[in-house]
Amino acid sequence: MTHFLYRHESIQTAEAALLIPTIEAWIDSEANPLTGGCTPVKSFYIFYIFALISLSLGASAKTVFRFHSGLEPSAVDPVALNESTGGFMFSNLYRSLYRLDRDGLPVPELAERCEFKNKERTRLHCYLKKGIAFSNGTPILSQHFVYAWRRLVDPKSGSRHGDLLYPIKGGAAVAAGHQPPDTLGVRASSDSILELQLEQPNAEIFVSLASPLLTPLLSEPPKSPDEFSQSITSGPYRIAAWERKTKIRLENNPHYFEKTSRPDVEILMIDEDASALQMFDLGKLDFLRRLNVKEIPFRRDKPGFIFHPAMRFDYIGFGPRVSRDKNFRKALALSLNYDELTLAFKTPGQVGCPSFPERLATPWVCLKFNLKEAKRAWSKVPENAKSSPLIVLYSKAGGEDIGRGMEWMQAQWKKHLGVKVELRPLENSMYLSELKQRSSDIFRKGVNLDRPTCSAALENFLSTSPENYISLQNMKLTSIIEKLRLSQTELERKNWCGKGLEIIVGDHYLIPLGEIYFSMLENQKFKGFYLTPLNQLDLTLLQPKD
Repeated sequence: MTHFLYRHESIQTAEAALLIPTIEAWIDSEANPLTGGCTPVKSFYIFYIFALISLSLGASAKTVFRFHSGLEPSAVDPVALNESTGGFMFSNLYRSLYRLDRDGLPVPELAERCEFKNKERTRLHCYLKKGIAFSNGTPILSQHFVYAWRRLVDPKSGSRHGDLLYPIKGGAAVAAGHQPPDTLGVRASSDSILELQLEQPNAEIFVSLASPLLTPLLSEPPKSPDEFSQSITSGPYRIAAWERKTKIRLENNPHYFEKTSRPDVEILMIDEDASALQMFDLGKLDFLRRLNVKEIPFRRDKPGFIFHPAMRFDYIGFGPRVSRDKNFRKALALSLNYDELTLAFKTPGQVGCPSFPERLATPWVCLKFNLKEAKRAWSKVPENAKSSPLIVLYSKAGGEDIGRGMEWMQAQWKKHLGVKVELRPLENSMYLSELKQRSSDIFRKGVNLDRPTCSAALENFLSTSPENYISLQNMKLTSIIEKLRLSQTELERKNWCGKGLEIIVGDHYLIPLGEIYFSMLENQKFKGFYLTPLNQLDLTLLQPKD
């Protein structure tokens, strides 16, 4: 019976009607050991099969937008979110004062508007939209932002994202544990007015306020996956069901201010890219979030192919053994044929250049293959430092293409410098644990940015940043980032960005992996969704096509 229902779970009503006489004949048949032609049993089985077919048809008739995730999200709490696994889901469950449009510009979301109240542009008032509510119907008040933001920056909460609130007065001091959370420069002057006091003028504040991590909270989100479906959210969707390691079902949030009948969303847990592609080709996925490089030539000219540039800062970083020796860093950085790898990845993003657009920086600092200089630097590295193999870590969560890229680098270092390199792909949790212990010689790090700006990338290498896995301690870079934050013109920002790149790239502290383009597929049955420059999937206006 299970096999029968599985095979016919997507049959249409007319097809089901044609199927019933066959079912009846089977039930009447003496070949059926369950009935032996008994009429009461026949009536029961016909009713039973009709009921199950009806349920199946009802489920299949409902429009559902499906995509996949390689890993099951481990949290629904802003303080603990890992963007690499939960970002697509999280940005539709939670919203803040603003959200990013498809061009990366901030547009009002839960706020009607925010405006400065002093000429120094350090006192900001945000006026909430009327009638906004959480997914359980409770009105969203400015006090809910105060509670959530204090919690996000409080080091006792174990927050990974407190740096988002550094522009707010006291944010950095609270995150460092030097001040209590209630000293953060944010307060509710009324139920609908949120007041922000900035440390200094900040040209990026409205973009920062678009992060879904700055969502208001009614209470502390659940910590156990068994309770994730009870989460109270602020975005266009809420969690309807959470099936461990299988799928997550989202449903329209009826209390979201943008009233429309959004279709349900299912996120399927599929850890193999090849399996996800098969599911897409079979019509079981509507959106494929990652297509292997080898598939691009066969798919890129077909309807539904998406080549999406994402604002990130992916790089190859050096651990202590390499980073403390400038010649060691230089030799490894200049001995890779970047043009060759760029061609192999079939991407417009030049490997060896930063992972954000060139328009953001002057000068544009890239690494170039220079074997002569690489060998000269290598000759200056002490023999005892290069005698044992180099340990290279990377996360399996990046997929097959990441693994192939690391194998290419391994071969290049062996060919050009005679370096023995040992690759160690790890499960994501183990990989992050090893990174924190600074136990590798080389590692590949994918970095999601919280806003589409150069300073969002450079801030990862501040001495105070938990993302500073290259352990860089550079006061000049700190000063450059401060000036970048204060810059009011595009020209100033480009100049300071370029100076920052001259340090982290020009001095070979890391190898940037070029502007990251995600190859994706959609089946073109839905409309209204888009990807932001931060690679967030916005489903606010999702609808099936007519």
